[in-house]
Amino acid sequence: MKKCTEKIIFTNSPENVDFTMILGVNEKEYNPKDHHLIASSICDATAIAPVSKIIDEKYKIKIGYVTTLHPWLSYQNIMDGPSSSWSVPGEVYHHYALGRSAIGNMIPKPTSAMEAVFKVLPSLTKNIGSFSYRTPTQIIGSADLSFLVETKTNKKEIIQAFNSYQKSQEYPILKLTNKPLVSMDYIGNKFSAIVDTRWLDVIGSELIKIVLWYDNEYGYCCNVINQLKYINSLM
Repeated sequence: MKKCTEKIIFTNSPENVDFTMILGVNEKEYNPKDHHLIASSICDATAIAPVSKIIDEKYKIKIGYVTTLHPWLSYQNIMDGPSSSWSVPGEVYHHYALGRSAIGNMIPKPTSAMEAVFKVLPSLTKNIGSFSYRTPTQIIGSADLSFLVETKTNKKEIIQAFNSYQKSQEYPILKLTNKPLVSMDYIGNKFSAIVDTRWLDVIGSELIKIVLWYDNEYGYCCNVINQLKYINSLM
């Protein structure tokens, strides 16, 4: 029987795939002979996972919590109503709050961001909790990461670690900024994660707080294109 050589890329994080890839995390584990159904994960995970990997490898994350702020999506309501599913017509989500008006509301909800991260960083699965707000904005996501680590550190050392990664990275994954910008200023940014060093902090040498920005549309698309280039280079 002839083996499949074609590649199918899912711009999501489904379960029944051969491999889930996030650049800067696990692309070296990709095997072109065995991996044909490939998930490119989701925008939140492509931002959170590379940063988490850097911190975990250098300082070892013991426990943590992640809060994401995600722009509204097409299936949300302009006015209060049922939280209808776009992927399964006729289904109403059990999460009532998601049916509330997307305009003018910050809507608290569960997030699949960390479930997607755990697929490429399984060592963190039991250690990090998560939560999300759906925000009344058109574009640009943000994530607030809080990690308690084993190895003591400070803000200057963490910035140096990020700078070192930024200089050596093969793809536009990580970028540092200390400019006084707001969400819309990051529209059209190609990097997977922009670390806002104004809000980077270390409490008691072991609790690290990191704030990320990411373009959940253009930036995510750039990431997928770079994945395709990487996959193609190995064929």
